[in-house]
Amino acid sequence: MQILSENFTLPRLRQDLRLLKGTADEDGAPRWMIFDAVGNKYYTISRQAFDLIRAWQPGVSSNEFLAHPAIATQSLSHDELKAFVDFLQGNALTLAQDASATKRLLTQYEKSRRGWLTWLIHNYLFFRIPLLRPDTFLTKALPHIKFLFQKKITATISVIGLIGIFLAARQWDSFVATFMHFFSWEGLLLYGLTLAAVKITHEFGHAFVAKRYGCRVSSMGVAFIVLSPILYTDTTDAWKLRSRYQRLDIVTAGIRVEIYLALISIFLWSFLPDGALRSMAFFIATTSCVTSLMINLSPFMRFDGYYAFSDWLGVENLQTRSFAMGRWYLRKLLFGFDDPAPEPVSAKRQKIFIIYAWLTWLYRFFLFCGIALLVYIFTFKILGIVLFLIEIGGFIALPIFRELTSWWKMKSMLKWNRHVITTFSVLVISLTGLLFPWETSISLPAIIKAQNYTRIYSLEDAQVTAVPVKIGDSVQAGQQLLSLTSDDIDHQMHKSQLNIAVWQEKLAKIAGSRENLDMNLVLHQALMREQKILTGLQQRKNNCRSIRHYPAK
Repeated sequence: MQILSENFTLPRLRQDLRLLKGTADEDGAPRWMIFDAVGNKYYTISRQAFDLIRAWQPGVSSNEFLAHPAIATQSLSHDELKAFVDFLQGNALTLAQDASATKRLLTQYEKSRRGWLTWLIHNYLFFRIPLLRPDTFLTKALPHIKFLFQKKITATISVIGLIGIFLAARQWDSFVATFMHFFSWEGLLLYGLTLAAVKITHEFGHAFVAKRYGCRVSSMGVAFIVLSPILYTDTTDAWKLRSRYQRLDIVTAGIRVEIYLALISIFLWSFLPDGALRSMAFFIATTSCVTSLMINLSPFMRFDGYYAFSDWLGVENLQTRSFAMGRWYLRKLLFGFDDPAPEPVSAKRQKIFIIYAWLTWLYRFFLFCGIALLVYIFTFKILGIVLFLIEIGGFIALPIFRELTSWWKMKSMLKWNRHVITTFSVLVISLTGLLFPWETSISLPAIIKAQNYTRIYSLEDAQVTAVPVKIGDSVQAGQQLLSLTSDDIDHQMHKSQLNIAVWQEKLAKIAGSRENLDMNLVLHQALMREQKILTGLQQRKNNCRSIRHYPAK
């Protein structure tokens, strides 16, 4: 073994660290974990790193340590040992016992500090605020709810849910109409309270299942996604479990709890009277459950669905590894680069990584564009524009720019082959299609208005019934241009004619009765007044019946 000239002293490891037996890797090799209780973090290490820690000698020089019989047989290089020490120091797993170590910790701390504006720019998309330390409560409460984990309870809830679905289907119109109860201030308040209760139950589902497997639940609180609050439960301690099915049980516990609540609620809906409780049952059975499944089951964001998918595949760091594989295959597909894959995996797993990476990129592209658009719309414009640019630039443009930079650095490896020819052909065709218009004419709605025109107004509210002239005709003075009719004048004339008939009938009766001769003058005056009204209406009708051309003098 060749030992390099650079020599350093091995630091002292922290005494509060715990070394745990971990799960085997994907190839079956044994692994261990370092648990940092202060930071509540787990670090997976290989058998070689485990042997290093077991033979660790703080204060000994690196050359002496590499010459140790337990280490010399591993053919460990000086650089590999230095990299392991950097890993320990970089994650604060060593003690700072001298000025240089203290200075290094201070430097790390200063680099981690950010102003509120910088912090907001980097964390407004997602950050967490712990509110509770529930581990003691969960330990005391677990014996009282253990019966809920029995299989017969799950079977009973499933049967109740099926009955509830059958009953709700028989009165589907009434079931759907329950949604209308939320379109009020009282309904919105009820909606908020129900949503909070369901999400709290969701998180306690994670917490109690984790506690059932002996894991510590360090905190529960509120996480903010684009400043929208959601609850979270820290179940980091689940990493110590050697069974991936137990970890999968913890990850899916919240979703299962919401499904159970939905099944019970749809059953109770059929028996509850109209009111607040029935509306709550409807909400839990439909809206809450559906939205939770849509968000939490997605494997493309780091929610329950992602960790469940990772545990189901038995793959750690799924996104990091998939993204590396996806970029590698994209370069190979576009340019024919023959560099080796990022890691040796089976052909089946390689396809899974590539498909997952590409689907995640596509999903996140539309998701981040949508979030950027919502932030722009629902915030005041200056902040909206800034956050919009941060969203698009930081989460879409920056990753694309980094990948293009990597392609540029690899230009020396670029050779003419069928991949390069196909890529450039598609690029040229695409640019040509964008630069040259697909249509040479554009159709737009428009109104043609003459330069010289005259507005024509009717004396009364009227409707055009005929246009005696045509476009392009020459007209003479006094020639009729439009024929009009007024329903309002016709109605008033008809009413006036009826009144005249009434007055005439009354006058006829008076003529034959001596007792009413004194009313004769009054009725004659009323009849004359109504006749004048009718004459005026007839004149108005004649005036608006047609519009004629009279040129200006």
